Amino acid sequence: MRVEAHVTIDPSLNAKFSKAQIKEFVQDCGWKFSAIEGDPDLGDKIFYYATKSWPFIEEVTQMGCLKILQQDMFQYGLISSREKLEIILYDHRIE
Repeated sequence: MRVEAHVTIDPSLNAKFSKAQIKEFVQDCGWKFSAIEGDPDLGDKIFYYATKSWPFIEEVTQMGCLKILQQDMFQYGLISSREKLEIILYDHRIE
């Protein structure tokens, strides 16, 4: 099993930062950056994401990593609109 964390960064709440600045911050923290811009289900709203996954060891470790990112974001001045920690039981994909 794996654990995956997602932090949603709404650009409208972080207008003083460009997409490039947010991406650089997320990657400098060791997380993956992704963006959804214009989705059929989500509409025209833009969402940025910081994502990281780990082997499932113990929940406290993953929560600690999520809290460190939240603290770094706060110090940098970024506001997250959602934080999610999920346990992945099964994930099969063909690329």
